Amino acid sequence: MADASDSETESALTGSAGDRAEAGAQHARASSSSSSSSSSSSSSSSCSSSSSDHSLSDEVDLTGLLQGLALGKARGARRSRQACSPTEIASLIREATNIVVAAGAGISVASGIPDFRSPTTGLYANLQKYNLPRPEAIFDIDFFRSDPQPFYTLSKELYDPSYKPTKTHYFIKLLHDKGLLRRCYTQNIDSLEGRAGVPTDRVIAAHGNFDSAGCIDCGKEVPMGVVGDGIMSGSVVRCEAADCDGLVKPSIVFFGEQLPERFWNSLQPDFQAADLLIVMGSSLVVQPFASLVERTRGGVPRVLINREPVGRWRLADSDPDRDYMLLGDCDDMI
Repeated sequence: MADASDSETESALTGSAGDRAEAGAQHARASSSSSSSSSSSSSSSSCSSSSSDHSLSDEVDLTGLLQGLALGKARGARRSRQACSPTEIASLIREATNIVVAAGAGISVASGIPDFRSPTTGLYANLQKYNLPRPEAIFDIDFFRSDPQPFYTLSKELYDPSYKPTKTHYFIKLLHDKGLLRRCYTQNIDSLEGRAGVPTDRVIAAHGNFDSAGCIDCGKEVPMGVVGDGIMSGSVVRCEAADCDGLVKPSIVFFGEQLPERFWNSLQPDFQAADLLIVMGSSLVVQPFASLVERTRGGVPRVLINREPVGRWRLADSDPDRDYMLLGDCDDMI
């Protein structure tokens, strides 16, 4: 991301639509000129800004993702306890070399997948038809053992190969392409980070996903195609191993189950190396994911991009020297 001049940035943030468009055009011309003169001196932590190796849909403008941040497309952005401009966030990204992303369901809402905890539109607010003892029971391993049908019925809405990555997923891919992404920790079970092109080794699906499946009793792996057929037909799949007949579910981490070993094994090295944490689209309610924010080293900047303040960004002791906040839908922020 090349810097815009102060006058261009101010016009893009506060001027008329025409002023912002002209500032954006000037910034794009300046960025093009700057990138051509500095390409020979790129450091090893930054990849080429060329998009020729990106397998993205035509409507996604990767260059515009970061330029949009720098030019202030995130309307109403503000900082914890004091004013903040999106250019500050862009500067943090430019200065970082090991970015850790912590992503929640909010980054997938634009693809058509509901988040979990929004009061009226969230997944938990619309489960009355399943007659659950509590909304979270649909992802509770003990409840699943007693009645797996609600999960299989709900999964038909979640297990949908037609869902496409959002601009926010491509933003994470861009961080990787620039050599900046240390790791993306995601609460999401939709695997859209991978569909956007983020390599598997850069993503830790803390709560699992639909990529694999197995028996909850004997542990036998079951082809996801078989489980997918069961989900789409509404039929509960059972293990066919000898002397088993246990219930089969996708490799989603239910309440009452352990998170993947890779999650625990990666925390210490990732957060020791991290020089910027970006939290996006998460309520920061479910532990231990919610505590990732506190694993950063002292002084490391922490950015929240979310519809509302969550976690430490709601606290009076939020650190104005390192805690940043942009409020709104994730795709509108990017």
